[in-house]
Amino acid sequence: MSNVKIRPIGDRMVVKQAATVEKTESGIFIPATASSVEPLRGEVLSVGEGRRALTGQIIPMAVSVGDTILFHHRVGQVVTVAGEQYTLLCEADVLGILNQ
Repeated sequence: MSNVKIRPIGDRMVVKQAATVEKTESGIFIPATASSVEPLRGEVLSVGEGRRALTGQIIPMAVSVGDTILFHHRVGQVVTVAGEQYTLLCEADVLGILNQ
């Protein structure tokens, strides 16, 4: 796990996308972002405190640091910090947590 320099707020999290590349039978490499069928995988590096309800109570996040999650490639904001690329996601953007 890296020492990420981004502290998310609210129901946001910092994710390091897993590098997945497919290779076709003819030897052409297709990056994961080119496939709109398969969701992307990533490791959660940092999470915010959670979403605030209308009553003011904080609802804790369902994901934790170290979880491997699935998310669609069209969500979140990709940022580069100190030469490393991260994706900032809201908790609602997470499709699921992989049990490994």
